[in-house]
Amino acid sequence: MAEGPHDWWVRWLHGFPHLDFHFRPVSSTFRLWDPDYQQSLLFLAGAVGVGLTLNLACLSLHFLCRCCRRSVSRAEPHHKGAHPRCATTWLLVAALICSVAVGMGFYGSGETEDGLQRASEGLIGADTTIRDIRYLVDGTLASLTQRLNTGLKNLELKFVKHAKFTPIVQQATRHLADLQGQLQGLPFLQGNGRDVEDSPLPEIQQKLSSAEFYRWLGYLLLLTANLLLCLLLCLAVARGSSCLLNLSIFLVVLMLFLDWTALAFQVSASVGGGDLCFVSDEFVLNMSRNYHLLSGEELEYYIHCDYQSSSPFQQKVTASVRDVSDLQSKIAELMLFNMPNIRLELQLLQTEVNHTEVAVQQLAALLHCRALNKDYREVLLGLCQDGLLGFLWVSGFSIIAICCFTLITCLLPSTCQHLRTRDNSIDEDEQEDDPFSPRSYRHGTAGHLGRLHFASLYSYGSETSLPPLAHAAPTTAVPPSQHTNQTGPFTTNPIYEDAPLLRQQSPPPSYATAMRHHVSCNSNECAASPQLHDGVA
Repeated sequence: MAEGPHDWWVRWLHGFPHLDFHFRPVSSTFRLWDPDYQQSLLFLAGAVGVGLTLNLACLSLHFLCRCCRRSVSRAEPHHKGAHPRCATTWLLVAALICSVAVGMGFYGSGETEDGLQRASEGLIGADTTIRDIRYLVDGTLASLTQRLNTGLKNLELKFVKHAKFTPIVQQATRHLADLQGQLQGLPFLQGNGRDVEDSPLPEIQQKLSSAEFYRWLGYLLLLTANLLLCLLLCLAVARGSSCLLNLSIFLVVLMLFLDWTALAFQVSASVGGGDLCFVSDEFVLNMSRNYHLLSGEELEYYIHCDYQSSSPFQQKVTASVRDVSDLQSKIAELMLFNMPNIRLELQLLQTEVNHTEVAVQQLAALLHCRALNKDYREVLLGLCQDGLLGFLWVSGFSIIAICCFTLITCLLPSTCQHLRTRDNSIDEDEQEDDPFSPRSYRHGTAGHLGRLHFASLYSYGSETSLPPLAHAAPTTAVPPSQHTNQTGPFTTNPIYEDAPLLRQQSPPPSYATAMRHHVSCNSNECAASPQLHDGVA
């Protein structure tokens, strides 16, 4: 059977290698119930599982190298490693990229849902058309058998000795038999003991809807979990919480498993869908043969629905219309005999023939290829365009999420170390700012024992408002006094009381007297008398 042009993604997916568990090539023709074909799809899922194993092996190797590098850093304190702040930046970038990829996953899941819903509606429409044809043919045949055939036989028995009436009844009976034969030869009727309810389309539609519901629910939970994990990582970095980052390590590894599992399902399902779309006509033909629905020529008519091709049922439909017209003409001839005892019965037969004519016209419209071809195209467009493209979008999300979470797994230890180092440095700064903390005493005062600095008694309470020059030693030579030469446990650092004006405070009286004498001696080029110093002392 000739296949039409296919989209590039259908050809690409159909070109995937199909191998069984013994690495032997398998035909890529879609045969879902064939064990060899099922093995080929499971082999593709297993290949994705090998990717998961390699991913975990690379992560284990990375952490092993990190442990070795950390031991080298402990042995050599001046060893330079990767900057932890750069690792934190890349972690945030990976989390943001994964968040954007979640949007792509939601779009792909929505496209897949729309496509499968479209295919389900096409299956329902095709099944409705087939059921209408079957019920219409069965109802017409039952009516012809129970009413027309029985009525004509009764008329033939009543007027068996009537020379002109009986031949007309026999001709009407022959036309009725021909009409029944033409209707029984129409398609979509039960064959080989199969009932009307044995159509495969409702079962396929029910399985497709059930599988789509569970797929949609699973991907909704998976995409939401990916998004929440990315937000948790950003929140942990923003708050600088090492506890949240340690929890995120376990969640990221778990999400890697889930994303790899989803990717395995997507690859096998996409390749199977590509195989189905590549040989869709052949698959429909095989199903039609198994369920005795249509022959090859009839299926060609419904699949392609070309205006140049003639309907394979045109001859039977035309013959059925002609037989109905002959029946109407024969019953009209019988009514010309004007027999009152059978006039009512002939009117009932004429009404039944008129109903049969309407049914044959409806049947001719239903047997046209437009309705079924439209439903068939809806199924193909839903599966092969929206459905497959949605699966490819979701597969792209899974690949991006796997790469991002792999990078995040590698960067999380460095980020945790950076946050711990930053927290320790902040704690050290706070303890150094606190004069009463043991750490401040150990680092600030313990190294300078005996050099405690106390504020001057006369300037207590105003140290913080003094300029830096007020704490400096005076540049003017001041004669030694008993105040500056005192030593003691709390006077190891000299107290510059000889420069009180620099502190902008009122000097003590004794110091003011000594200062005036010193200035007067400098102006008169004389030396201060030792008695003055003794008096000041």
